[in-house]
Amino acid sequence: MTGSMNVIRPCRGAWRQRRRGDQGVVTAETALASLTLVALVALILALIGVGLVQVQVVDAAAQIARHAARGDTAAVEKLTAEVASVATVDVTRRAPMVDVRVAGDVRPIRGLAFTIHVEGTATAVLEPGVS
Repeated sequence: MTGSMNVIRPCRGAWRQRRRGDQGVVTAETALASLTLVALVALILALIGVGLVQVQVVDAAAQIARHAARGDTAAVEKLTAEVASVATVDVTRRAPMVDVRVAGDVRPIRGLAFTIHVEGTATAVLEPGVS
């Protein structure tokens, strides 16, 4: 009894009280990790959307250049009108070629103020007889 009387050991209730203070930490970490994961997925989807718009802009420039090289002004005007709501179209004809530039700004996430500039260019050789 001489040495064992001086040792103080916490009872089970005291350990539980110490652990209860840490219980909210796991919940907070899980919530923070979940929010980070959702934000990361939203960012990835927004970048994929911008990439798809870039492909569409390049495709539109190629189609307009192809029709302009053939001399099909009605198709060029129709495609330019379709694209005009979201982008600007510049068609430049010089001696044996036609250059087309389609450019616009994309808002990857609605409600945010920033935009990303996308641009597509295409060049086509004029068909014989087209000036």
